Amino acid sequence: MKLHKIFCVVMFCLSSAVWAVDTDGDGVDDSVDAFPFDGCAIADNDGDGMPNDLEPKGNCLIDGFETGNLTGAGNAWVTGSGFAAWQVVSGGRTGAYAARQTVGWYDAYPYLSLSYPVEAPSTLIFYFKNVWTSYGRPDNALPQYFTVDGVNTIKLFYPGPWLKMLVPITTGTHELKWNSRTCGYVLCGAMDIWVDDVGITTLVEDIDDDNDSVMDVADNFRLNAAASSDSDNDGFPGSWNAACDATCQVNSGLTLDNCPTTSNPTQANNDGDAQGDVCDSDDDNDGVPDSSDAFDFDPTESVDTDNDTIGNNADWDDDNDGVPDTVDAAPLNAGNSAEITLSLDGTYKGLRLESGQQRSP
Repeated sequence: MKLHKIFCVVMFCLSSAVWAVDTDGDGVDDSVDAFPFDGCAIADNDGDGMPNDLEPKGNCLIDGFETGNLTGAGNAWVTGSGFAAWQVVSGGRTGAYAARQTVGWYDAYPYLSLSYPVEAPSTLIFYFKNVWTSYGRPDNALPQYFTVDGVNTIKLFYPGPWLKMLVPITTGTHELKWNSRTCGYVLCGAMDIWVDDVGITTLVEDIDDDNDSVMDVADNFRLNAAASSDSDNDGFPGSWNAACDATCQVNSGLTLDNCPTTSNPTQANNDGDAQGDVCDSDDDNDGVPDSSDAFDFDPTESVDTDNDTIGNNADWDDDNDGVPDTVDAAPLNAGNSAEITLSLDGTYKGLRLESGQQRSP
């Protein structure tokens, strides 16, 4: 029995190992990878053969600088020498390291270049960012470029988080170069230039992942063809796309925003009408505008004369004068209270004023 159990466990492990295949080395099993032979791509939302995103991984990664130097990945990187030479340092985008070049207050022509053979028309991918280490006048900063064969292709000036760049590149061996020049005096300030995750693929990134004719850069729901607009950025669409019929809407998994131009992330809607609470002028639908309603969310109350948090309909003493409303001749006026006295048979007997005087019929 024990041998049988051991045999089953071993066979399960072998079976799992055999069936778990990741051909392109991108960390995603081939069975769920829309592009199992290209490490730069995984998903294809609309099934058009173009990947949702291109991300250098596995067999399409040229260099992520994770060896900690410019030679460990087998690439013949060339860098300018001197004050502003490129180095591999800690602080990578996805891993531990990245290539960085520090631009200082001196005249220099630092660069990082690689001669790379391209076998078919491809897309070159890399990430970069700029970090000001001391501030000067940005208008004095001289151009920093990525070039292919010496042609200025992309101006590298983006003082912010990592930015992905996609560069079409033709067949042949090309010189890929990241270069810059400092302005040579203090007013320019100092800036670090970072590069990481350089890769290449024959694929082209899809610019409309849900095929709804709205480009991803303008589509708040880039993977859902039912909607594309969310002007208040609360996660709910303000309207359906014109081509989305009733079936499309039901199958979308989305719900129209009950406040299309005012953020309402919880979609709270007290009275269940067409408008959410943050944009509804009468949240309890009692006919009294919220601006005049002491109880916005209670349709049975709208007035609280004595401000005791109990609405007049439920309050036994609306003016809080100690005289019950049922026997108060002025139930909404605490300064003019009077108590009506009735005989046992319910007929009018007299009126006792606040002063204590008795007025007979």
